[in-house]
Amino acid sequence: MLNEHNNLIDALRYNIQQLKSKFESEKRECESALAELNRVQRELMLAHKDILELQQKYDHLRLAHRSSLTDEERKADNRRLQRMMREIDKCIALLNE
Repeated sequence: MLNEHNNLIDALRYNIQQLKSKFESEKRECESALAELNRVQRELMLAHKDILELQQKYDHLRLAHRSSLTDEERKADNRRLQRMMREIDKCIALLNE
């Protein structure tokens, strides 16, 4: 009977140790994921700031050059800008994943 109780206690201790080990592993993984999330959020904030600055520069350039461009040049510039904006949107979407 005493041996049976000792076996149960030993099994319980082993299970507790296994749970502690799994908990520590999950805790490290969670901390790592949070660090990665923070890094990606910082990158996203910087990218967003860059986008706003580029948009402002673009607006200024557009106003400055608007009168000197032909219609075809304006259309080509708009197409290039739209392509760049799509690329930026794709980058932001990748950062959000």
